[in-house]
Amino acid sequence: MNQNFSLTYANNLPIDQCKEYITKYFFPLSSSQHVFISYDKDGKSSYEIKEDMAIKKVYFNRLPKDVTDFYFKKYDKIKTLTCELNKPMLYGEFINTCPEFLHKVKPYSDFTPEIKKGVNVMLSYLKAVWASGTVANISLSFNGLPTWREATKTNLYYIYGQMKVLENQHLLIF
Repeated sequence: MNQNFSLTYANNLPIDQCKEYITKYFFPLSSSQHVFISYDKDGKSSYEIKEDMAIKKVYFNRLPKDVTDFYFKKYDKIKTLTCELNKPMLYGEFINTCPEFLHKVKPYSDFTPEIKKGVNVMLSYLKAVWASGTVANISLSFNGLPTWREATKTNLYYIYGQMKVLENQHLLIF
C-alpha cells in the first residue's frame, strides 16, 4: 500500500470494505488522539498525530455514518506510541515514532580499513578524555550513554565511522 488516503475512493467502496480501508490509514491512540499514515512519492510512509475533533471534521464527517460509528465506537485496535530503534513504524499494538537511520546499519567488519582506523582514533580519544585511560571507565561511560541520551534528549548517530551528536538542531562533530 503506497497510495494516500482518498475520501473519494473510500466513499465509493461498500461499507465493509470502507471500514477495512480506513483502518490502514487511521489508528486510534491510547492518548485519545489518532495517527494518520501518509506516503511520499517514493512510497515511504510517515505519520501525523491528529486530534479527535480534527479527523472528525476533515475526514469522518464526509464518510458514511456506519463507517464513522465503526471507527469511533467499535474499532478496538488501539495503538500506543513508542520510540524503538530499528523497529518498523507499525508493529503489534505500537506505532514507532523513532525515525529510520539515513544509512542501513552494517557490521563493523564490512567497513574499509580507513574507516576502522578513524573509529579507533575516536575510541582512543574517548578512552583518554572520558575514561581517564582505563578500559573499566570507558565501559561505564558507554553503558551510561542511553541514560545520558534520555536525560538530555540527544540523539546519537553513528554514520560511516563518524560519531555525530545532534542536539537542539546543532550538529557537533567529535
